[in-house]
Amino acid sequence: EAEVFPTILTSLKDSDEYVQKNVATLIREIAKHTPELSQLIVNAGGVAAVIDYIGETQGIVRLPGIMMLGYVAAHSENLAMAVIVSKGVVQLSITLSEETD
Repeated sequence: EAEVFPTILTSLKDSDEYVQKNVATLIREIAKHTPELSQLIVNAGGVAAVIDYIGETQGIVRLPGIMMLGYVAAHSENLAMAVIVSKGVVQLSITLSEETD
């Protein structure tokens, strides 16, 4: 299971916006199921990668990444701390201030 994450995380930097969004959607769908799956994502550097993705994209394409951070943080205090320590809250604040929709 854990081996797939480094591979898919690199696709968050793909030049195609739709590939990026689909990868973020995949990560979101995995993260929402169990704390253990969310922990695998955190351990693979997924939170930092998604935070970078949110900062580098615009508009609705950001939504799967934003939701993924929420799912990860909702599972446990430790996972929520991983989002906070990775500056996820700061990036979410910046994103909310930038969005007009």
